[in-house]
Amino acid sequence: MSVDLFCYTSLSKKEAAASIESLRKQHDALFAHNFVISSLRDANLMHKEIALEYGLVASCMFLISLNEKSAAGSMSTVSRTVKDGLGKSNVLLLLNNEIPY
Repeated sequence: MSVDLFCYTSLSKKEAAASIESLRKQHDALFAHNFVISSLRDANLMHKEIALEYGLVASCMFLISLNEKSAAGSMSTVSRTVKDGLGKSNVLLLLNNEIPY
């Protein structure tokens, strides 16, 4: 069973890319092996509708996938790290695209 955080952001693709790259560098222990951050992509109509249900106007999105099962206990740390890095009001995290995290 896969465990993914669907990350929707209102930041521009350029701003989000810079923030994600900074997260990868600053938190190498999390993102080098335990969690994998997907490529950033434009939010399509479905993504935008999902994010809007939670009050966020999404411009782009990415996934964070659990890569090492033993790191599952660090999901809350990853969530806090992403929210701090992108700005809490700029990002929506949904566990498996269903549950706000």
